[in-house]
Amino acid sequence: MTHGPAHPVRRRLLAAAAAAQTTVSFTPDNGQFQCDEIWTIDVLVDAGATDLRGCSLVVEYDSDVIRPLSVTAGSLVTGAACPSFLHWFGPADADTVAVDVASLGCSVSGPGAVVRITFEGHAGGVTPITLRSGLLRTGLNAPIPFVATAAQVQFDCAVGNERAAWGALKSMFR
Repeated sequence: MTHGPAHPVRRRLLAAAAAAQTTVSFTPDNGQFQCDEIWTIDVLVDAGATDLRGCSLVVEYDSDVIRPLSVTAGSLVTGAACPSFLHWFGPADADTVAVDVASLGCSVSGPGAVVRITFEGHAGGVTPITLRSGLLRTGLNAPIPFVATAAQVQFDCAVGNERAAWGALKSMFR
């Protein structure tokens, strides 16, 4: 007897396989800081990421509030039994960090941090941190399906109390 796609057991197995996917998240997932403070966030994969060999990620943020200072491989990758590779493309767009990271010669399994990004706040405001796009790959170069959750950070800047002429203030807002 064969079990085609219409068979109830086959449908349940296919649904369970489709539901079993990795979650990519950020930690900490929120924070509140002062301007010019440094804030570091890890990009995590959960235990669903097995046989992970590499990933390409594009993290989006509001560049009016924060700017990236550095991007490094996360503890999951640096703790592997083989060397790793990381390439930060710099701010590909004004509001993104694009990065490729891979384990060279071995795979890793979650949970753990694959990338660590350090930002500096330079203006007051709230910015979401989201995964604009991404690709996780196995040792056989097969994609690992995932869903992503967002983070949010708030930077507060002191209001200046210097004296200024009305004309100087007015010219700042033209």
